[in-house]
Amino acid sequence: MIQTMYNGMHGMLSHQQNLDTIANNIANINTQGYKRSRTEFKETLYARMLSPTDNAPQINLQRGTGVVPAQTLHNFGQGAPLDTARTLDFALEGPGFFTVVTPAGERLYTRDGAFYLTPEADGDYLVDKQGCYLLDADGARIRVPGDASTLVADARGTLSLRTETGDGTPFARLALTEFDNPGGLLAAGDNRFRPSENTGAPREAIGTTLRQGALEASNVDYAEEMARLIRAQRAYQLSSRCVTTADQMAQICNSIRS
Repeated sequence: MIQTMYNGMHGMLSHQQNLDTIANNIANINTQGYKRSRTEFKETLYARMLSPTDNAPQINLQRGTGVVPAQTLHNFGQGAPLDTARTLDFALEGPGFFTVVTPAGERLYTRDGAFYLTPEADGDYLVDKQGCYLLDADGARIRVPGDASTLVADARGTLSLRTETGDGTPFARLALTEFDNPGGLLAAGDNRFRPSENTGAPREAIGTTLRQGALEASNVDYAEEMARLIRAQRAYQLSSRCVTTADQMAQICNSIRS
């Protein structure tokens, strides 16, 4: 009965994490570039039980000890493009990421293509909402050498300024990056990711195209998340029922009088 309580407790804790993940997905349904996540589970260790009549090793008496979360996976499926008509909004179509660098020097990767200008002594630079600098293909910060309202980006991420006679000379090309295993990316908060030993080395995104004046919407499917929410809630209730039943059985045993 004690093990039943532990199993039910592990189930409740695991399904609580699942509920937290689903709730986070639903909360970010309107977050630009957000990628939904999913909690996966695994069974815990098995304990071998002794038979009172036959202790032979071939007797298959094993007792499970519950469930634990195994990992949280991100789904990097394409989100729908949302037209904004804003010059510094970019949407990616394909598996790539924008490359940004924090003020501390850490490189992060994001699908959120809303960028802004930050004025500095030597010019205006492109940054994201958190003030991280957008990098070009050479790993340098991107300085806009003129009026940002005339900025033009082509499908490969090459930036130039529009002139009266057409597009001017390109001044930068965005660093669009992809990984062999994007599922290994770790969430860094603020809709950004950092690589891990499981992602492989970052490389140029060959099959990714850029769309100016648009942002990528979240890839959360509301109907799917609600179905998962109901299933997780039922699993949590069943796990709590195990704890309740084990407690009732313990009360019966404790009330027995010799």
